[in-house]
Amino acid sequence: MKRLITILFLLLPLTAVAQDSVFLGFVKKYSGQKGFTTVELSEQLLKTMGVGDGIESMYAVSVEDREKVADFCADTKSLISHYKVLMSFLNDGKSISIYSRNSASKSITHLIIFIRSEAAATLVLLYGSNIELTNFLSENMGH
Repeated sequence: MKRLITILFLLLPLTAVAQDSVFLGFVKKYSGQKGFTTVELSEQLLKTMGVGDGIESMYAVSVEDREKVADFCADTKSLISHYKVLMSFLNDGKSISIYSRNSASKSITHLIIFIRSEAAATLVLLYGSNIELTNFLSENMGH
């Protein structure tokens, strides 16, 4: 749980909006299941934290039950099949991938971060009308 909350707070500088019923169904499927943690950050909470400006919500689903990780990852692959890969890398046995969905005007409207290892997996979805990755990178890389 601590790891999930840390990941969410690290991702807060990204902006997001617009809801996706497929992802919300995914979150609902795992919400309340033993071995899974689901978190929703509402627009009001995000604004209170100083991250508002257009953010409607952020969702995360995490599993740390080794026996459930494979099924969760299979469901996640189905979900992310409708997204484009922006970046993917491996670090100490963890796979981290970032996916996006763009609007007709080519602005990023959905951003998914998927982190997995043999023992755990976390999926975070950010909604936005125009997610600005350059702002995020410059704020977090000191440029």
